Amino acid sequence: FNSINNKILEDNDKIVNKMILSFPDGNEGLIKLKQEHYNEKLAQIVSNKVMDISGNGLNYLGVHEAYDEFIQIKDPVYKYPESNCGRAHFYAPVKKLFGIFIDTYWFDCLIIWLAAFTLYLTLLHDTLRKILTYLGNINIIQKFSKKPKRL
Repeated sequence: FNSINNKILEDNDKIVNKMILSFPDGNEGLIKLKQEHYNEKLAQIVSNKVMDISGNGLNYLGVHEAYDEFIQIKDPVYKYPESNCGRAHFYAPVKKLFGIFIDTYWFDCLIIWLAAFTLYLTLLHDTLRKILTYLGNINIIQKFSKKPKRL
């Protein structure tokens, strides 16, 4: 794990150095960019930082053990979903549908369009009125309250 961590830190340093070189004023431009666009409260929500009960500051929740397995609590925004039917945790970067990873933005757009199309077809064919008429014709009270026949 140490070698993997060192590799990730090296990659992160390369990205930061590349960003610094892309600004005309170097490190000052990167600091200014972060000051203008970084939202501390959103970062706390996404990384799952919580206020310590004693008021000592922000702590990470880390990992939770349940049913003989470990569940990642820290930084859920970097975790991939496990469900294969589109369900995912809050702030998931992708959704998994039938084994295919789809960006969350496009998955949500697809669901909204499918819902709109379904509602359009429902209105076009007057399905809601037909269902309500059918349910209104079923007289449940008469069906269950039949008087017994006398012999």
